[in-house]
Amino acid sequence: MRFPFFFLILCAFVPFAFAQKKPIKKPFWSVEAGLMSTSFLGDLGGRDQDGVNDFRDLDLNQTRMCLALGLNYSLGRNLSFGWCNNIGRLSANDMETKSSRTSRMLHVRTDFLESSLRLTYTIPKHIKNYKGLYFNTGIGMILYKPMAKRDNTWHDLRSLGTEGQLADPLLSPYSTAALVIPFGIGKKIYFPNRSILSIEFSFRKSFTDYLDDVSTTYYSKSLINRKSGELGEYFSDPSKEQFGAGKEGATRGNPKNNDNYFLIGVKLEIPIFSSDPRFKKRNTMRNGWIRTDGSVPTFRKNGKTR
Repeated sequence: MRFPFFFLILCAFVPFAFAQKKPIKKPFWSVEAGLMSTSFLGDLGGRDQDGVNDFRDLDLNQTRMCLALGLNYSLGRNLSFGWCNNIGRLSANDMETKSSRTSRMLHVRTDFLESSLRLTYTIPKHIKNYKGLYFNTGIGMILYKPMAKRDNTWHDLRSLGTEGQLADPLLSPYSTAALVIPFGIGKKIYFPNRSILSIEFSFRKSFTDYLDDVSTTYYSKSLINRKSGELGEYFSDPSKEQFGAGKEGATRGNPKNNDNYFLIGVKLEIPIFSSDPRFKKRNTMRNGWIRTDGSVPTFRKNGKTR
């Protein structure tokens, strides 16, 4: 946990490191970096209740971390367009819940890379009660790899065909890429040097039910064994039917609901280019901005030139 702690300290320190007074009013580019927590809403694990497809099924013990990186362009009129990337992990475990899902004894660790294009609207600063509040949405793609652990070794589940994808000629392995729709809400904190610290909650609607490798019914374990060996048979049903789970044709997941997830965390946004001439080059000796021709622009404040 040293890296998350260091990042939070950095976010608190950087906005004051090179303070400037004048805001950028024209369109500008900025970069952002953030540290987020991830929570899974899939077929596995969850609260001590039968599965539901909403936030009531959240299992805080399976929260994991995610690194966010992005590039934004301010369009003016409180709108910005961004390219956002997240690298992280999702996790779920039936043994963490006391419900009808416990007997399956399934678990998963899904590493993912997500990339999306988003449009953000920020409430204007002059509306004081809602200053810095923003909303965003867009479209993206996730690359994912569900894995499970046995004897201290993590194994790729897709390559084992745990629901008969390799054993049944009518089935095929699921894709490791899926469309996602992000929905976000957050609060921006503005600093004198034009950097912005954001606290964000962002939900992901995915278009796959295999982020956790579980979707439909149990397949014949003997046929899975023929194609994927004993390892495939084991991960198709770790319970070995001892609790009544795992019988061929029995429900393994819920194909009616796709897997979703959400992220909560902080982001630091720093401007890198603007058409504002004061932004083009920084004179650290004078603690101000100079034009590209080397001259120092002057500004009037309260009738005085400075």
